[in-house]
Amino acid sequence: MFRKKLNASAENATVDSAGRITLSARKREDAGIEKDVWIIGDDDHIEIWNAQSYEETMESISWDDFLV
Repeated sequence: MFRKKLNASAENATVDSAGRITLSARKREDAGIEKDVWIIGDDDHIEIWNAQSYEETMESISWDDFLV
């Protein structure tokens, strides 16, 4: 149910003739996107991150956190 609630704010997007998608102003604001982004493939979907937030998040994660 949590995932359904989280995804309830999803929006459809279309691809233009140049292969671009447009993010609504609300989605850009919610994600803190002003210019540079990371597009991440995650199983069956993509994530679009503010570049600085993504880099900071990745730097804060250690492989040791996942190894037992």
